[in-house]
Amino acid sequence: MTDPVRDVLVIASWFPSISDAVAGRFVADQVSALRQVGCRARVISFDPAGLVGSGPFRARLAAQVDWFAEQSGAHAVGTFSPSAYEATGIPTARLPIANGRTPRDPVLHALRHRGDAL
Repeated sequence: MTDPVRDVLVIASWFPSISDAVAGRFVADQVSALRQVGCRARVISFDPAGLVGSGPFRARLAAQVDWFAEQSGAHAVGTFSPSAYEATGIPTARLPIANGRTPRDPVLHALRHRGDAL
């Protein structure tokens, strides 16, 4: 009897991207190894959208990025793209997150936005 195929979802704060081909390369290598032994491994990673401008403007930008991430998840068809980073061939969903301070969040709040996006 053969082992059942296992589905594995890796959530990575660092993962290679078009803008940074070496970020999280070790994660990509580990996911590739999982795929080589028969796992259906996929990755969720994040694309930070830098917040700029005055406090109120940054708050509006953060709300827009959150909305966009919500819409991406609501229409999940094609969310995992094998070409999200062509060198790996790993199906990857890259979720947008706001990156910066707002009047509501005076400290960097990428962690909160990652949770919201997921």
